Amino acid sequence: MKTISIVNYGLGNIHSIQNAIDYLGYKSKLVATPKELSEATHLILPGVGAFPYAMKLLKENDLNESILEFAKTGKPILGICLGMQLLFEESSENGLSLGLNLLKGKVDRFKLTKGFSIPQIQWNMLIKKNDCTLMAGIPDKEYFYYVNSYCIDALSLEKNYNMYVSKYANQVFLGLIEHENIMGVQFHPEKSAKTGLLLMKNFIGK
Repeated sequence: MKTISIVNYGLGNIHSIQNAIDYLGYKSKLVATPKELSEATHLILPGVGAFPYAMKLLKENDLNESILEFAKTGKPILGICLGMQLLFEESSENGLSLGLNLLKGKVDRFKLTKGFSIPQIQWNMLIKKNDCTLMAGIPDKEYFYYVNSYCIDALSLEKNYNMYVSKYANQVFLGLIEHENIMGVQFHPEKSAKTGLLLMKNFIGK
């Protein structure tokens, strides 16, 4: 039986994610302790807010090490929005902060660009670079809902990562990434209508 667990560490749209999973006909569970997390078959790491504060909360609850141990099992993990950024090495938000280091890359603020406001709050196009199982049945250049001030420069990432990208403020940034059992999306699939629900269904089907 699948145990779809959502890390409940104080940041993130956990109820929106739960509602999306319920709509798809699956059961989800909020987890806040290492033991609960270890029992998951599928793990979702959500997040809305500041990178350093998110890492502080994970560490205070011993969840950072538990997430790393979970990743070693080969079971699927999905980071959403800030949750995806936490999977990477570091962020420049409010000074340098170290992340979970499951993926190689750095999170930086969008560059100030005339005609673009920060944060990005809009539906934006997701453009295919490589095949990704999360996107099964979803056309290339589909739109998803983003809310973010920080991003990962897609051009700086390792070539062995499968990914989709988006564009904002004259930057090509990471929209979706897959590397073995580690997956992340910068947008909010739970707020991205039918295409977002299909993406979540693809994740649960792993």
